[in-house]
Amino acid sequence: MLSIAKSHKSSSDKEIINWNTLEESGHMQILGISRNEDITTQAQIDIDASNKDLSFRKGLRINGINCNSLDFVGNINSVFFEAEDIEIIYGGPSKRRRYLDILIGQSIPSYLKDIQRYKKVIAQKNKLLRSIRERKSDKKELVFWNERLAYEGSKIIDLRRKSISSLSSNSIVHHLELSGGEEIELKYKTKISSSNEVQKIEIESMSNEEIESKFLETLISNTDNEVRQGISVYGPHRDDIEILFNNKIAGKYASRGQARTIAFALKLSEAIFVENTTGRVPIIILDDILSELDPNRRNLILDMFKNYQQVILTVTESELLPDKIKKESNIYNINSGNVKKKLF
Repeated sequence: MLSIAKSHKSSSDKEIINWNTLEESGHMQILGISRNEDITTQAQIDIDASNKDLSFRKGLRINGINCNSLDFVGNINSVFFEAEDIEIIYGGPSKRRRYLDILIGQSIPSYLKDIQRYKKVIAQKNKLLRSIRERKSDKKELVFWNERLAYEGSKIIDLRRKSISSLSSNSIVHHLELSGGEEIELKYKTKISSSNEVQKIEIESMSNEEIESKFLETLISNTDNEVRQGISVYGPHRDDIEILFNNKIAGKYASRGQARTIAFALKLSEAIFVENTTGRVPIIILDDILSELDPNRRNLILDMFKNYQQVILTVTESELLPDKIKKESNIYNINSGNVKKKLF
């Protein structure tokens, strides 16, 4: 919550509020303080509930100053691991786009603003496409919106392809270590050309200006197709990450155990990406990830995080933790909402 201003699991903030708090006009606050060398950052989320219509008001603050979500995200950096991370491999393109947006968004402040502007342009263009289809507007009006879409979209594509290149190189190394020699590769797939083009675009070798030019060319040449469908068919809102496992599509050929190992490699690479991009060491959060791992794999995963300054690990059974970790850690028991430090 303090890293991306929303829950990683719930689509609505209302779902994370205790029902009694929501029903009785209560107040909820999440507050955290991070320190990086001599810089201290206080991030705060306040939610005031109203029992009239079960609604709420959400406020965000950094160092006591009100801000919007775009300025809130990225002040406290974290890398979050959970069992559901295998959906990055098995899920649809939207899962991978969300994963990428969260990663880049909390590392590069301008990215979320680029995404917001792009979404506004898409909404306006889609509205115009439907109006043209209904013969209420002229195709000439698309010139402006196509140019804006190509301009805003090329910036997003440029950041995504550079980020995926960094993730891929680090993931390969981590995956080799975790799997004992099996290979993975990440490839960026962006839809800025029509599927019937004979020449394949090598997006990695193109400049930002070349991407913008090619994107605009595709939009212009496919105007009739987009008008017919009434939606924007091309652009980074259709992007995907192709994850290859031993040169095959991981989502189709990787077992559940193999998919979990790929997800671990991605998340380990994510931690390196955040640190290299921001200059800050992220907080590592491991949410009940040990239960499906054998003892050797548990030790290997935990050993990879030993040099991080702060690691938060949740388990349902204390037996899953190696004795060495127990001795070096502060352990808290959570029971029925009550938190108590465990003394040895």
